[in-house]
Amino acid sequence: MLALLLLLVPASSLPAPASGDEGAVPVINAFSHFCSPTSDADGLYQPNSTFAANLASMSAVLPKNASASGFSAGAFGRAPDTAYGLALCRWDYTGDDCGACLSRAFKDAVNLCGRSKDVTIYHDQCHIRFYDQDFLAGAVNSPESVASNMNNVSRGNVAAFDGLVTRLANAVADRASNVSGRYATGQAGFPPDKINVYGLAQCTPDLTTAQCQACLAAIIKQMPKFLSGRVGGRILGVRCAVRYEKDIFFTTTGDMVTLTPLLDPSKGSSNTHTLWIVAIAVPITVLLCGFLACFMWMRRRRRRGRVNIPTMSMEMEQVLKLWKIEESDSEFSLYDFDQIADATRNFSNDYKLGQGGFGAVYRGELPGGLEVAIKRLSTCSVQGLMEFKTEIQLIAKLQHTNLVRLLGCCLQAEEKMLIYEYMHNKSLDCFIFGTRTTRESLTCMHLLLPYLIRLPVSLPFFLYR
Repeated sequence: MLALLLLLVPASSLPAPASGDEGAVPVINAFSHFCSPTSDADGLYQPNSTFAANLASMSAVLPKNASASGFSAGAFGRAPDTAYGLALCRWDYTGDDCGACLSRAFKDAVNLCGRSKDVTIYHDQCHIRFYDQDFLAGAVNSPESVASNMNNVSRGNVAAFDGLVTRLANAVADRASNVSGRYATGQAGFPPDKINVYGLAQCTPDLTTAQCQACLAAIIKQMPKFLSGRVGGRILGVRCAVRYEKDIFFTTTGDMVTLTPLLDPSKGSSNTHTLWIVAIAVPITVLLCGFLACFMWMRRRRRRGRVNIPTMSMEMEQVLKLWKIEESDSEFSLYDFDQIADATRNFSNDYKLGQGGFGAVYRGELPGGLEVAIKRLSTCSVQGLMEFKTEIQLIAKLQHTNLVRLLGCCLQAEEKMLIYEYMHNKSLDCFIFGTRTTRESLTCMHLLLPYLIRLPVSLPFFLYR
């Protein structure tokens, strides 16, 4: 039965206890390990037995032989105490490094598995297996070890990423099974997550092409089950192994399989930074533009609402000075332009009462709280200033119950305004006579019109209806 060990975080590699230190706590130095059950007496060897001697010979010979070629296997001793062993280093881990890794693995076998006769030790760059049964005659890959990176690709890209990993694994497996060293590497870019994928496939060199292909195919078939969505993972076996990572983990060669173009990590980082800058700068720019547009709109609106005080001519200034002197003896007041502008909120439409042929009428409130009706006369009049002054003074002296009282006027360059007493609600005849019919109201107006027509003036008057 196929044995699997699933690891999410690889074990740390630390040195074994010193020789002769019986009381020292064993320190794990292996990536993963498998031992025969210690409860099975037949699965254990005695310290001074022939099998123990054969195993000691194996632990000295296999690392030495593998240092030269990266692989070594053999049977040590005679039946029934024969020890069968296999040692393999990753193809790019050769020489003394390979020998040291395998020697360390044999020490880990004693520390981790005691006197077990069936032991498999996996290191990152090498692995060993020894057994009292002949496993070298076949291509059995068990026991296998599975480990994966803790990180995943984006959720929406899992299927695409798994497909890319499978294609890369198949490509490097095909290359590995067709070269004498039974080892191959490959690479592929994955643009959706802006990462590269690096893959490795390896078989023991003593396997045939068909055996290597079958062994690797069996591993690749298991990858979606154990490694789906993971940015890195491996399935290690005694006879073959497949591994992939998002970072390069092997010595590169010129004959790597390139499945899809690689992504430049520096450009990816730059693109990420650019995206962050854009993501921050765009909203800020939009907000600033919005604030600027709002500011300009409000400023323009204020400019439109603000009434500039017209410039007065020398003649008008002299007339107004004379008029102010006469104001105390008159029945009306002479108002400043800015005073009327403030009273009507710069002639706001909210204060506008109506529009006639001679100009617009506004409601206003003077600083003392007095409410007034302001007739802003049209500027198309050609009447002289002195004539206007004379007529206004004459009108101000008129008093009649049917006339709204003229309180004063305002003159500023071409601007001429009449300020009347403001009457609240309904028509004037309602205040004078109470409720009347429309016919009676019109009759009342007709009585007044001949009197007004006899006045030699050209200005419009307010008859509050």
